[in-house]
Order: sequence, then structure tokens, then C-alpha cells
Amino acid sequence: MTWAPVACARQVYPAGVELYSQGDRLSDVLLIEEGLVKMARTSASGRQITLRLRGRGHLLGVAAIISNEPAPTDAVTLTRCQVRRIFGEQFLNAVRTNAERSWQVHRLLAREECDLTLRAAELGYESSRWRLEEFLSSFLPKHTNGGVSACRIALPLKRYEIASLLGITPEHLSRIFHRLEQEGVVLMRKGWLVIPDCHKLISSHSE
Repeated sequence: MTWAPVACARQVYPAGVELYSQGDRLSDVLLIEEGLVKMARTSASGRQITLRLRGRGHLLGVAAIISNEPAPTDAVTLTRCQVRRIFGEQFLNAVRTNAERSWQVHRLLAREECDLTLRAAELGYESSRWRLEEFLSSFLPKHTNGGVSACRIALPLKRYEIASLLGITPEHLSRIFHRLEQEGVVLMRKGWLVIPDCHKLISSHSE
């Protein structure tokens, strides 16, 4: 998705930067060009839930800008991120006057709706192990889908954040990781998550 004609200069952020906060009135739409961003919401009691992750090509803040509503979540960089800020008024003008831009945004919001529906369904009928394996598989190098190879992953989320993303408790997540380690599907090595056989993880997840 190219928005260069209506975009501000690119900005680079290290991990751990809050791009915007829950409840903010947004003035910009953010296009992630590199990196990974966590979308999280905090309850009135102070409990934070990680709702989803967004990476390259995703636009953040679209719904809030179009609806003129406060941002429903925090957006926090998990890795070094390169972000292009699109002025809200320029964005809205492009959506109103440019049929191609408008269609791009319609498709984006439709995909978001489909993603939310699938996530709600998975929380209802897929096992917690399946959801963890799906999460881990999303970090595998693309080339591993066609063959067997080992890799190691530096997960950008803490255990409690992964648990909230998967809709389970941190204790239950630890039990699942323990079972996967016992089966040799994953190994923990000095802060790295090692996948001895990526094909084994993919095969286990597809069963």
C-alpha cells in the first residue's frame, strides 16, 4: 500500500515506544514500513490485554480517524520500527476524493473485520496449544514451509503478553511450553526460543 504522495517523512523508533495511547484523539494515521507493533487495551482496574500484533504494511489509527473517536488501544513498538505518518486531514481527503485510496481503506477495514471474527472463533473452538503453535509459526522464516530446518526466535513479547494474546493464563502458557519442550518441538536456550525442526512445529500445528 503506497501513500507517499500524502505522507509525512518517515520516522524510526526503537522498541518500547508508545506511538499513541488508548483514549488519544489521533491526528495521524501510521503506516508501518518495518517492524512489529503491539496493540493493547487497559481496563479500568489496570489490567492490560494484548489484542493483536501489527507489522509491515499495516495502517494504524484508521478507524479512529474516520470515526472521529478516541483510539481504543495503545500502540507500542515491539521491535525497531520505521513508520510513515500520514496527516489525518490528508488521509481523509484522499479517502473522500480518490477512488483507489478509498477502495484500499475499505479492503483494509474488511480484512480487520475478518481477522477479528476468526480470532473470536479460534478462542472458542481451537485448543490453547493450537493457538500457541499458530503464534509461534508466524515467526518462522518463510523458506521453512517447504522443508525441514532449525531456527531460533527472539520473541518480542513477554510471557504474560503472549498469554493475554492467546486468551489463557500465564500459568497455563507455561504448562504448554513445558509439554512442547518435553516433545522436542521447542527448546529454550539463553533467552532464545529454539525450533529444532520447523517442519515438526508446522506438522504438529496442522494436525
